[in-house]
Amino acid sequence: MLDQKRKAFTLIELLVVIAIIALLMSIMMPALSKVKGMARRVVCGNNVKQINLGTHLYASQNNDKLPLNESGFWYWDISYYTTDFLMDEGGMVKETFYCPADRVKSKEQNMEKFWRYSEAVMNDGKVPEREEETDTTWRRQNYRVMSYFYIAPRADGSVRGFDPVDVDLHRKLSAIKNASSFTLFSDAVLQDRNTEKFTDIVGGSAAFGLMDNTSHIKNNGQPQGGNAGFADGHVEWVKYDDMIERNPDKRNMPAHYW
Repeated sequence: MLDQKRKAFTLIELLVVIAIIALLMSIMMPALSKVKGMARRVVCGNNVKQINLGTHLYASQNNDKLPLNESGFWYWDISYYTTDFLMDEGGMVKETFYCPADRVKSKEQNMEKFWRYSEAVMNDGKVPEREEETDTTWRRQNYRVMSYFYIAPRADGSVRGFDPVDVDLHRKLSAIKNASSFTLFSDAVLQDRNTEKFTDIVGGSAAFGLMDNTSHIKNNGQPQGGNAGFADGHVEWVKYDDMIERNPDKRNMPAHYW
């Protein structure tokens, strides 16, 4: 009886199969990347919605006052004291304050440094094992760094170098006119004026050897836009083309958009 020859793929057939798989991958990868980006946008929008809701809850219990910061310098700085209330009353966790599209702060190895920013700066970039449990004054004076802009004045009324030239910052919700179009919280969209880049911006993160970045960046380096929480409580996605540069006359500061 003749031995039957074992059937096998030829080299050409294998190359054809590999070429087909490569072609399918090239078609699918952009679609998968887009789906992942949309998922991040949805999670980020839910974060903004929770933070915005917590702010309104605070105002409802404090004579309509906004939970203003007594420390910090940038729009994404928020005092320990403010997050204490938001987390207790709004059902939030640490991750709520960080956009999954934030390439620097969303990474777990860096998040803790931003979450306990004041403590990390005081300890040469090292985060103490436990968060310091101190009195209210200490928690008001020290701050965390979020992924989101909080468009509100400082509690002491001092002016920051990047305060907008076309927006009146308010201390109470009731003082805000056109609440449905007034942004309280927004995804961080900022640009280095010298390089015109929206990534690798020198800011407070430099204390840890990191650079600040805009969230929701496209492959070409331009922002897609950002989630925005408005003073009337609603949240929506705002395209970058519909955003306005809020501090155009302050050339020594990064440009801020919302």
